[in-house]
Amino acid sequence: MKAVVGWEAFRDALHLITQLVPGRANLGEPSAVQITTTGDAVVLSSQDYDCAVRIELTEDIDPKETGSITLPGQLLTSFVRDLRGKTLELRTKPNSDACSLSCGGDTLELVAAPEQNFDPLPEIDPKGTFEVPTEIFAKLIDRCSFAVAKDDRRGLHGLRMEVESDRIRIVATDSRRLAIAESPLDHAPKHLAPTTLPTRTVSQLVSAIRGQKPTLRISPMTSQICFSTPGLTVFTRVIQAKFPEKYAAIVPSETSNSVRFRADDMAQKLRLVANVSQQELRSVELRLSSNSATLVSVSPGQGTATAEVPVTFQGVVDRLKYNPDYLIEGLKRADTDEIELVYEQANTPAKFLLGEGFIYVVMPINV
Repeated sequence: MKAVVGWEAFRDALHLITQLVPGRANLGEPSAVQITTTGDAVVLSSQDYDCAVRIELTEDIDPKETGSITLPGQLLTSFVRDLRGKTLELRTKPNSDACSLSCGGDTLELVAAPEQNFDPLPEIDPKGTFEVPTEIFAKLIDRCSFAVAKDDRRGLHGLRMEVESDRIRIVATDSRRLAIAESPLDHAPKHLAPTTLPTRTVSQLVSAIRGQKPTLRISPMTSQICFSTPGLTVFTRVIQAKFPEKYAAIVPSETSNSVRFRADDMAQKLRLVANVSQQELRSVELRLSSNSATLVSVSPGQGTATAEVPVTFQGVVDRLKYNPDYLIEGLKRADTDEIELVYEQANTPAKFLLGEGFIYVVMPINV
């Protein structure tokens, strides 16, 4: 095998692969990357139990001799990352178990990883495939990923994806809060079952292709889902644990009280008063009047903090209490300067309208 490839493109491809397929060295499963040269491409592949990645580099390459070798992923990625140069030469010798990587005056002779039998990638059903602008899909993921559960004991550690005839929706919850973001979608397939996506894999994928690939092709299957763009294919297992089907039931439909405020103002004051809130029981009380909200945080043995925020309040229930971290995390992702908070009672869920097609529901702390 012998090929010359653009260093920067090769570096970025390795970085994405080792993020999506990091390996599990503590279980004797270090990451490995298979490099294959064909007549017109340099192909990088890796997979583990949960994810399979294939990247084809077709620009700024010169494949001189076809061949294939599997190399240790983390060491390869670290070395290539610290190189500097325009091109990188890959070379193996007949009957050799090593690959030479040269860039500028720097060279690494890297011993091959143990041979791995990478499974062939599944066939994709074009009838269930749809396309979405990458920027829109990335925005939906960003809006909701913060609200997933931090552990996987209840199946809430994933992002639920729902596709209807004219829209795509992402949902996340940890049982104390719920984020729902949706966007119009052209030419969506009919009768597509909801899918729960692995948060880490999808977040890293959209972060890598955002601003570079205009369109993302999505192909849901029974136990896997495929994301692809020209030159990139990612298969990942979906989360099989059952996502709450009736999550929409907690979204307030009747709301007699409304509070409007600027997102930045409220977030800054929440951070301020939350400094005295105990980690074990984080809480901030909102005391509302027609044109202001007094934020109060009390921590026995530490002190009391208060702050004023301009608001427009309409209603009768004027005492609310929430976990300040939940509010701050939601406000950070708002797409509009002015936020509306609506609710029925102090002990019922509150709905924050954070932008077009973006709602955030937070359970209160009973006053």
